[in-house]
Amino acid sequence: MKKRQFQKLLQAHKDRVFGYAVYLLKNPEDAEDVVQEVFVKLWDHWESVDKKRAAAWLMKVTRHQCMDILRRKQMQGRHADSVLENDMASRDPENVFLNPAVSCEWTETQLQLMAAMDQLTEKTRQILILHYFQGFRYQTIGDIMDLNISAVKTAVHRGKQKLKNVLTAQYPEIVESL
Repeated sequence: MKKRQFQKLLQAHKDRVFGYAVYLLKNPEDAEDVVQEVFVKLWDHWESVDKKRAAAWLMKVTRHQCMDILRRKQMQGRHADSVLENDMASRDPENVFLNPAVSCEWTETQLQLMAAMDQLTEKTRQILILHYFQGFRYQTIGDIMDLNISAVKTAVHRGKQKLKNVLTAQYPEIVESL
């Protein structure tokens, strides 16, 4: 029974977990590793996970795994200039999202939107991704990010305003087309 339920959850959420990890890490190979680690943790903690809230649990674990990887890379980057240069190159949306391992093609507008989102704080960026791209409700985002609902609502509101300001300043053609 556990195996069947686990496979059902795996099939239902693996793409969502992968997409979120790719966004946070900007590296499909690292994201694949995170997906594997997240579902191993789900298997290991199967009895304690509320199956009705499994999506929130999975995304929270994904977020923590990604933050750990980013911290490790940051520590390694302090000791090697080439690692830092590669990381900066990987943040260029033209390079990051055109990787053939990612199963979608990004339009010019999407690349510009992602570049604009990179100017938001990490927390705000994650909240907007969870809400608009992953489709989570405020309560679930609060559970994932360890925030109350009002903090999530405030972050979404302020994030949209900041994003609009950045897009208006840097990519006015996007704002005009809306």
